[in-house]
Amino acid sequence: MLVKAVFAQENKTDTLQAVLIVNKKTEIHGGVQHIDSTSLQQFQSTSLQQVLQLHSNVFVKNYGIGSLSTISMRGSSAAQTAVLWQGIPMNNAMTGITDFSTVSVSLFDDIKINYNGSTPNIVGGIIELNNERPTFKNSREIAFGIGYESLQNTSLHMSVRASNAKQYVRIKVHSQQDKNHYNYYNADAEHFLKLTHSRASTVAGIFDYYYKIKHNKILSVHSWNTLTDREIPAATFEKESAKKELNSSNRFVLQYDYKGSRYSSVSSFGFIHDQLKYEDSLIAFKNTALAASVPFIETCNFYLNRRQKVGIEYRALLQKLLSAGSEHLLRNSVAIRYEAEPFYKKLFVSSFIQKEWSNVFTLPLIAGINIRQKLFREHYLFASLASNFRSPTLNELFFTPGGNKNLKPETSNNLEGGIENHLKHGAHSFKATSMIYSRDVRNWIVWYGGSILTPHNIQRVWSRGLEMDLNYRYEIRDMRYEIRDKRNEISDKRFENEEYLKTAEIIKNTKANSKARHSSFKINVLYAYTLSTTKESEIANDYSIGKQIPYVPRYQAKINLGYTNNDFELSYVYAYTGYRFVTTDESDYLLPYNTHNVFTSYALRAQSHHVLLGTFKINNILNKSYESIVGRVMPGRNFSVGIMYRFNTYP
Repeated sequence: MLVKAVFAQENKTDTLQAVLIVNKKTEIHGGVQHIDSTSLQQFQSTSLQQVLQLHSNVFVKNYGIGSLSTISMRGSSAAQTAVLWQGIPMNNAMTGITDFSTVSVSLFDDIKINYNGSTPNIVGGIIELNNERPTFKNSREIAFGIGYESLQNTSLHMSVRASNAKQYVRIKVHSQQDKNHYNYYNADAEHFLKLTHSRASTVAGIFDYYYKIKHNKILSVHSWNTLTDREIPAATFEKESAKKELNSSNRFVLQYDYKGSRYSSVSSFGFIHDQLKYEDSLIAFKNTALAASVPFIETCNFYLNRRQKVGIEYRALLQKLLSAGSEHLLRNSVAIRYEAEPFYKKLFVSSFIQKEWSNVFTLPLIAGINIRQKLFREHYLFASLASNFRSPTLNELFFTPGGNKNLKPETSNNLEGGIENHLKHGAHSFKATSMIYSRDVRNWIVWYGGSILTPHNIQRVWSRGLEMDLNYRYEIRDMRYEIRDKRNEISDKRFENEEYLKTAEIIKNTKANSKARHSSFKINVLYAYTLSTTKESEIANDYSIGKQIPYVPRYQAKINLGYTNNDFELSYVYAYTGYRFVTTDESDYLLPYNTHNVFTSYALRAQSHHVLLGTFKINNILNKSYESIVGRVMPGRNFSVGIMYRFNTYP
């Protein structure tokens, strides 16, 4: 049963639905992290970059409060990381990146981070944005929330959902109005200043409509629209700023989903329109860039038996700069996948091979394999090996002036291995994932030149490191209402019995009906050690050889402590980011910084259909002054409050 993140603590007595499992999916590799519903609840009034900054091993490169935010995963560039929505990459067609400061958390129910580089066409990892699947039950739900931050920022988010036996519709809207007013110490001016020219507003909405043609055929329409209007404040080394941006992105997807006993398919057709407007009145400069993308994906899966599946996927992508000439990028690819879960009951295997063609450059044949070996009980070894590539973006190819049509795609060889352990004893549960990885990227694209910058394939970059994700939970329930956990465990012997899977899932969900009073304590520790250095360069006397890529921290650590007692919740998050070099020869750097953050919430319930949730959060409790990048001092201590209400009806 899928639970909405906004009301993660609710006992769900009013939302229980029987869920029948038709397919059990196992994550083959360990480099996958789900942001839990409690963490999402803390950031309903904010953007995704704040969630990633505190609850993942991703490094967020923040260009200032309310400004552009990009990410780096395992030392990758921002363009090497993909954002998927409805299974389609949503990176800006011109720049190849996603601005995470414009992605509203309240629009999504589930956020998954895939650090592994074994997905075709994606070198640096994936951020998956998902919403709950339709249930096709007679139900209605309305939810809305308001938030206020001490930086004089306000937000409003709302969702409406209705469904019956044939149709399901959901609308989510988020509005953010920010002044971003705070005082900071300007080291260049050597005195305190107040941030000005920092207003920002974002309006975003998601619309989903599903129509069940038959029990195994679903037609759906989806749209995700975002409009951002913001001022760019002056950096510490600037006297003033008059820079402004007006950006919009409109995304539309049409999908047809068919599921049969031995065959299934998903057809996706999309249209994405991106607009970037930039203005600097101090130098009388204006620029408008427009781009369109038309993706098409056809995925067919053939089930050889209960444990083995062969998939064939065809992708086509047309991208064009609308503000330029007739230049366009056309890509076509065919991929074959094989999955076995489990093979000999202990070995899980997933593999792919893909060939792609383009009208501009030559693309290599790529392949990959993931394995997951069960050692005993819930202890696993996993490994993956893959070759991959990233295609140049429209700006890198055709931007005027400076585009380079002779660019080659960045190619990589990715290797990962690790161990995953699950332990449970009574009220105690522990999960630990540790992994090491290596990524060797050739033809790394770098912009350089004189008065006009031009992209070139001039570097070879080697990223390697260690990541850990440790989770401990201690939970106490009222035994009068407890349904024994053993009834919810699905053993290997019963894995093949689909009817048992259905029954076990229903029993598991029935726990949500019990009005058990319970409390829990959790600890989550995230750690990342990343070395991302230049191995080769075509620039003569390049001092970057053997040096860390700029703005990639070697060390990151996050500690999340949480306590829940029925409808009350309290959590504390500590985040540490190490040295970041800001020059390619490591001659200059930014100092490490750490922040302490506290979140608390309490839910009030009226009857079985009304829930009122209040939240309070304090960020950067010790009022630390720090810079994510040079010249952009982030806010000191600040707080936010929020109120969320939900009403739903079920038959």
